[in-house]
Amino acid sequence: MLEGKNQQCLDIQESQDQAKEEYARALGDVQTRFKQEKEKEVAALRQELAEMRNSQEKVKSEDYELKMENNKLKAEAKEATLTLDDLARQIQDGQAALNRTVLEKDTRIEALKLEKGQLEGAS
Repeated sequence: MLEGKNQQCLDIQESQDQAKEEYARALGDVQTRFKQEKEKEVAALRQELAEMRNSQEKVKSEDYELKMENNKLKAEAKEATLTLDDLARQIQDGQAALNRTVLEKDTRIEALKLEKGQLEGAS
């Protein structure tokens, strides 16, 4: 009877050992799967971070280019304004010279008319 109980204890202990091994294997499998999933998540997050950094660099580059273009356009606009101001001044000077020439011609015509009238009256 004692031998039967000892055998039962050995059987129970063997079952416990098998259960512990299965539990350890299952736990190891779960931990491995969990680790693999976390590694996948980390890899995906790293990829997303790299894409975001690339996108940020692209936006910074485009922003810099737009600022440079804006500064160039401002300089061109300032230069065009100065050119227009100079042309307006030249037009005013030309108009004033033309007005003086017209006035001089009108004055000569009036003088010639007076002289003609005097010559006709003297004859």
